Amino acid sequence: MKKLIAIITVAVLIFGCMPAVLADVPKYGDVDKNDTVNIFDATAVQNHLAKAQLLTDDVLILADVDANNDVNIMDVTEIQRYVAKKITSFPADEKQAEESTTPTQKPTEKPSTGMTTLEFELEVLRLVNEERAKEGLQPYEFGYHIHDCAKLRAEELLIVYDHMRPDGTPFFTVFNELNVKEPWMALGENIVMGSSSPQSAVSAWMSSTAGHREQILDPDYKYMAVGACEIPNAKGYYAVVQLFWA
Repeated sequence: MKKLIAIITVAVLIFGCMPAVLADVPKYGDVDKNDTVNIFDATAVQNHLAKAQLLTDDVLILADVDANNDVNIMDVTEIQRYVAKKITSFPADEKQAEESTTPTQKPTEKPSTGMTTLEFELEVLRLVNEERAKEGLQPYEFGYHIHDCAKLRAEELLIVYDHMRPDGTPFFTVFNELNVKEPWMALGENIVMGSSSPQSAVSAWMSSTAGHREQILDPDYKYMAVGACEIPNAKGYYAVVQLFWA
């Protein structure tokens, strides 16, 4: 029986587990060793950034597709652009061609100059998966297929702070609107308005007695996506939507 769970909460995010092995012939962007750069490679890098499953040092070389000596969200974006055929090669390919040498290991330290929206979302995922690990639960996988849905719902919270959308329909109608047709057995949504950090959002959520903690620790869900949207005229504060999918 399908179930729908809609719980007002504080913040949350998405991401999961993908294999990361160095290919026999190094190919930038191909972090899962299948000789093809696809969306699963982008997911693997996102999982590494969220600390859901870390990449090995040799694979991090391949993940640094923009050749800036740092594996970060910009590398994810470059891989996604490559998959979408917006680009046909990576900056690292061009640099390697110029130097005619094998790239060296890249440091992965995260800059301490604040967060982009996606970094905010990824940090929520990491914190959420930490909470699940404490209970012996599997980490959430990045719900790439529903990320756009979460982003749209976050923007809609700025209009109507509710699980009902501005057009009066339930939150889950966003899936049909964005043509997400994959079968599901369970859906859920958590929302929050005015979160200033991933840590404060997750802490409030986990201490809630209104079902939020139960939602995050639900073993039935496999994918989680979070959309965050900075509130206009309130810099540093976010409307956040967490979507669950089983």
